[in-house]
Amino acid sequence: MTIGKGSLMAVEFNKSQTKQLQKLLKDTPKEIPKRTATIINDTTKKHKTAVSKKLREYVMISAKGAKSAISVGSKAKAPYKLSSSFHIKATRRPSLKNYKAKQTKAGVTYQIDPKKKSFIAGAFGPKIVKLNKNVFLRKNPYSKGGDRTANRMLGSSLKGPNMWKVYTKHKLHSWSQKEIRKELEFQFDKQIRYVLEGKSSRGK
Repeated sequence: MTIGKGSLMAVEFNKSQTKQLQKLLKDTPKEIPKRTATIINDTTKKHKTAVSKKLREYVMISAKGAKSAISVGSKAKAPYKLSSSFHIKATRRPSLKNYKAKQTKAGVTYQIDPKKKSFIAGAFGPKIVKLNKNVFLRKNPYSKGGDRTANRMLGSSLKGPNMWKVYTKHKLHSWSQKEIRKELEFQFDKQIRYVLEGKSSRGK
């Protein structure tokens, strides 16, 4: 599995589980790579959710916002490609609206740090559907007179921190390896159970 900026994360299958699955499917060997691909893809999908939850321990981003920064790239496909890729987008910063952004009379409050809230004077947008509730900053919010239209012209929406940087800052690579290994074992057990149940129902 590859994760993040293309860094390779190698996680070995549990050998006893692999042998058990191969033994159960010895009469239908073509099923082995198909079920292995299912195990890999289901593990990758589950880990996307797990990473999203883990990142939210460090920054107050919404579940939707965290997941938007994570993508599953290429999937495992039997019989020749039994690997998958998983990316935390290194060039994308989620919109500030994902950090509990709220409009006040004086600006916008938001929360990135779990321990404290922040405030941007003169910001606006969380209540404006046409702006997709993104947060923007007026060019000169306290200027009296002058060109009011120019002061309200939109620039780029304000963003929160990059999720890849959050991931690397808190050294989550080793955590990912442990979680992936546990999930792989769970998915292997599930496939073994399906095969055993199928054989039982057929009276074999």
